[in-house]
Amino acid sequence: MAIALALLFLLFSSVSYGASSVLQARAAYSTSSQGRKGIHLFISLLRKPMYLCALAFGGAAFAAQIYPLRTLPLVIVQTAQTANLAATAIIAVIVLRIHVTMHEWLTHSGNNN
Repeated sequence: MAIALALLFLLFSSVSYGASSVLQARAAYSTSSQGRKGIHLFISLLRKPMYLCALAFGGAAFAAQIYPLRTLPLVIVQTAQTANLAATAIIAVIVLRIHVTMHEWLTHSGNNN
């Protein structure tokens, strides 16, 4: 039971890190189009609910990986955390409406054909 719970926490952590990355990118893109840079951009981002939500996802992802780190072998946790790359790509396709080519999908899946 402890292992299953730890794996669920890992899945949640990977997806949350992916969501955090995509939401941060979207908030930064919408703010940077206003011509702000440096500290002014950061202050503007802190006023955006989307950016704050991204920070919350990042914090939740970090907290969710603590239990698996204490329960599972480190190699399993590290391997599972690399799944956030796939989660980020899938969420980016949905939220940012970007187009990912088949070559990019295969490259990130580890198939280098």
